[in-house]
Amino acid sequence: CFGNTTERARHARFDCAGQVVVDLYAGIGYFALPLLAAGAAFLHAYEWAPQTAVALRRNLAQNGFADRAAVYETDNRAADIGPVADRVSLGLTPTSRDAWPVACRLLSPRGGFLHVHENRKLVLDAEPTSASKADRYRAGFDAWGRDVASEILDLLAALRPEARWLVSCLGVSRVKSYAPHVFHLVADLECRPDDGDASPPP
Repeated sequence: CFGNTTERARHARFDCAGQVVVDLYAGIGYFALPLLAAGAAFLHAYEWAPQTAVALRRNLAQNGFADRAAVYETDNRAADIGPVADRVSLGLTPTSRDAWPVACRLLSPRGGFLHVHENRKLVLDAEPTSASKADRYRAGFDAWGRDVASEILDLLAALRPEARWLVSCLGVSRVKSYAPHVFHLVADLECRPDDGDASPPP
């Protein structure tokens, strides 16, 4: 799929140098491998399907990343690696919401980035407007991104009360259309304690 290929290429352009990355829905490494190629220091990959995990390990080895990754054949809700993540990939559709609390718990104390995938239904208002159709869809995508940031902020406040967190949506990418008015979207979020130093956008 062209949309998935474009999103994969976008991941390869993130500034991951020296980062610890967690992929909570690793699959065969579709998004994890580009993050390692972009310079991530280490990958924690969760994939509970045994044959898929075998393929993931093979892909890591074939790309020279085996010594920079750990693969966990388990439900990501059992993740117990501690708050180590500089970046978390949540690449599951129709929604990755079940793993949002996990991602919040795994974020480093200095914060980091979340890449949140979800299918979103958006039907445009039929009333006349001067805005183009593309602009109206973009406004809807951006509104979804802000809503996701707000929900993540609430989760961090509840799960990580040791700090006052700041969460911002850096952008929303449209990966592809699934059905009429249904879009696969990715929100790039930056999550930081309010006394932390902001990092450059991904």
